[in-house]
Amino acid sequence: MLYLAIALGLIFIGIGILTTIKNYHKSKLNIPTKKYIQTKWREIENLPEDRIKEAIFEADKLLDYTLTKMGARDRNITPKIEKMSHCFGDPELVLKAHKFRNRLAHDIHFSPTKKTLASKLLAFKQAFIDLDIFDI
Repeated sequence: MLYLAIALGLIFIGIGILTTIKNYHKSKLNIPTKKYIQTKWREIENLPEDRIKEAIFEADKLLDYTLTKMGARDRNITPKIEKMSHCFGDPELVLKAHKFRNRLAHDIHFSPTKKTLASKLLAFKQAFIDLDIFDI
């Protein structure tokens, strides 16, 4: 019984440490930086519907900026997303949104629907929610 109690105690301590590590990067941004990111996000959301492609490009740049401010120092955004994957509810969704942006920028024959464009912009918004950008 004593060994079981000790084992359970160690498990709970381990879970607490992992939770602290997972949330460490989320709390790393100061309030002025979060407010700046929030302002930029509002500007993106307020772009007219016919400029949704521009919104996606701006969202991707803002995510890159945010991850850099959180300590991801890689040159490109993909490794930053991968390094910070523990901060996202669905890191694959974030990577897909970034890859979508790349395809939008580089594939001359790529013509996504407005619905698809809107869903990718929502994926970027979810990334910022996961990073606790809107919590002050």
